[in-house]
Amino acid sequence: MCGQMMRTRFASTCLSLVLLLAEAAVGSVEVRMTFPEGGQPVAGKPFPLRFQLLGAQDGTPLADLHPGAWIRPRVAGRSSCDDAVRGYLSTGPNGSRDISLNGYTFLTFNADDTLAVIDPQLNLATANLLSLTRLQSPVSDWRLDERHGRLYLSLAKKNALAVVNAFTGKTTAIIGVAPEPARMTLAVDGEALWLTSASEGLIQFIDVPGAKIAKTVKVGQGRVALAEDGGEERLFAYAEGDGGLVILDAGTPRELARFSLPPGLREFVYSPLAEMLVFLDGDAIQLFEAKENGRSMRRKLGAGATSLHLSPDGRWLLAADGPSGRVQLIDLSNTAPTHQLVFRHAFDQVVFSEHYAYLHHTDAPRVSLIHMASLQPGSEPGVIEIPLGSKPPGVQREESPLPAIAALPEGGGAVISSPADKALFLYMEDGMRAPMNAFRTWTAPPNAVLIHDRSLREIQPGMHEAVTMLPYAGAWEVVFHLPSPPLVRCLALDIGGDKAATSETPKWQYRIQLENEMPPPGQSSELHFSLVDQSGRKALPRDLRALLFRPGSNWQLRLQAVADANGLFRIPVNFPRAGTYRLGVESRQLGIRFESRTLKTLEVSP
Repeated sequence: MCGQMMRTRFASTCLSLVLLLAEAAVGSVEVRMTFPEGGQPVAGKPFPLRFQLLGAQDGTPLADLHPGAWIRPRVAGRSSCDDAVRGYLSTGPNGSRDISLNGYTFLTFNADDTLAVIDPQLNLATANLLSLTRLQSPVSDWRLDERHGRLYLSLAKKNALAVVNAFTGKTTAIIGVAPEPARMTLAVDGEALWLTSASEGLIQFIDVPGAKIAKTVKVGQGRVALAEDGGEERLFAYAEGDGGLVILDAGTPRELARFSLPPGLREFVYSPLAEMLVFLDGDAIQLFEAKENGRSMRRKLGAGATSLHLSPDGRWLLAADGPSGRVQLIDLSNTAPTHQLVFRHAFDQVVFSEHYAYLHHTDAPRVSLIHMASLQPGSEPGVIEIPLGSKPPGVQREESPLPAIAALPEGGGAVISSPADKALFLYMEDGMRAPMNAFRTWTAPPNAVLIHDRSLREIQPGMHEAVTMLPYAGAWEVVFHLPSPPLVRCLALDIGGDKAATSETPKWQYRIQLENEMPPPGQSSELHFSLVDQSGRKALPRDLRALLFRPGSNWQLRLQAVADANGLFRIPVNFPRAGTYRLGVESRQLGIRFESRTLKTLEVSP
């Protein structure tokens, strides 16, 4: 487990880590842990944690090192730091349920309008589900703020913006917005975002900490399309009904400029390289210089297009006609068409990784990749096609606007959702022409996937940061490990909040008490239960996790359970078939763990 889903740079050294634990060069590196937001971290709230690596002799920052870190309760008599690292590297943090700062989770939006949080490090074969939240609305767009551990979802049917804790999957705020919320963009500091309306011709500036609309800007008539510049400093909002274009400051509720363009233009992007807005205009493209007294010019494409996609470096424009499988490539450094590609299968999305453009096919279980470095005038583009599951995703995925492909944070691959197979596929770009791994999802078909990177990253030379969250207050410690030069340290971490009692000794005075009838198989419903002590009083831990599984099969469901005002825990469930199931719970706050003698037997009848 040394790390199929850890960051590549950390996993690549796993074999050597065990051998380099503390014999040589001890004392050559000093590590300092700080809290950049100041004050004491609080249980239940995400917070950033920083580690500064310095030369022990001269205090010089040491760059390009690749540390790992884990967080565990600080309890007398636990294994030493060296032994803990050996354990983590051989079995992973999941053997002790400690918290890893070396990986990421997947967020999936599913066909039944649920949001799932999945930890692939727990079990690649069965997709460990951490939480499942019912949103009861399609999602038009989503944005992840890793700095604050928040996910934003525009709920099309509810005319609302949902703010979700990305660690738990739980909704923390619902903000009412203009009808048919659609596209959004997030400010760099994560404190504000802009959200468009699909029908009202306006865009709204949302104050996230205040959970309110700070400003509404009328752009024009009809649907508002949105584009942002590469530096995320400016936004461009275009109203299709009358051609109004507004340039906005991305981080403040400030309008910078207004223009009038032809109405009826469709998709558009902004290229910082060309300093141009590029619009679809029928079977042509329209280029508009986004400056005062801006100019525009119309250029005919070689073939019709239904969507535009800009490479991360801003140079290459992919004008795509997904239903016919065509892609026109345009070099925006000179606004010249260079290639036209025709694929065998229709596609609905183009998603970029660091080195490739991924085309998500709808009528075949396949994904095509275009090697962006091969796109030179006069040369043949490098294109490969990889198989993906056994069923085409078209009918299952419907018309979801969310991405079915998420590029890995460290580059070199992607995770691809396959709703027809109810699976997520991991593809590594330096491997074979096939997915490296696949695992089932125990949810409704996953129409979209997003990666929540929880791992340490070097934000400046010698300074590494991760955002994490701890479930309860009290004494914790960080087990910090540097493979080369070898360094192991345990660093005290005190978490504020409710001083709930904790214990490392299981207390089995609690039992699971069912509070509703078992739903029949194949029906989306909820399971209600309470946790009671020997006197019948209800226990209400805030960190309760439920495990529901069917003995003799791979079907399982793991998720957070939150008590309502009546002390009932509710978990969404859809039993695949009739038969015997088991329900277990664990809580660090109460000191109880998943164990066979504490499982509750459930009988599901047809």
